[in-house]
Amino acid sequence: MKAVPLLIALAAMAGPAVADVWIETTYYICERGAEVTATHVGKDADAAVVLLIEGNQIGLPVTRSGSGVRFAEPGGGYVWHEKGRSALLLWEEGASTQAIYAECQSD
Repeated sequence: MKAVPLLIALAAMAGPAVADVWIETTYYICERGAEVTATHVGKDADAAVVLLIEGNQIGLPVTRSGSGVRFAEPGGGYVWHEKGRSALLLWEEGASTQAIYAECQSD
């Protein structure tokens, strides 16, 4: 899995507490047959997700969400929003939001 090197780096930065890090991977199929691997690291306020999309890794910290779980780059950029088995990937820039993948379903 291509996400492993980044996860190893995240775990190494955590130091001795690596055994306590919660990691879970979910696979999504989006429109046009796009595949997204979402690896969740940690829980609650310290959570983050590492997305593997078209061979690229994107790391996003958890942010506030009205419903579901939202991960986003501070100050704009990628947003990954999960609710139940559904998810979507957005690009936010200022007041503008554009859907990259609007219909992703976990298997």
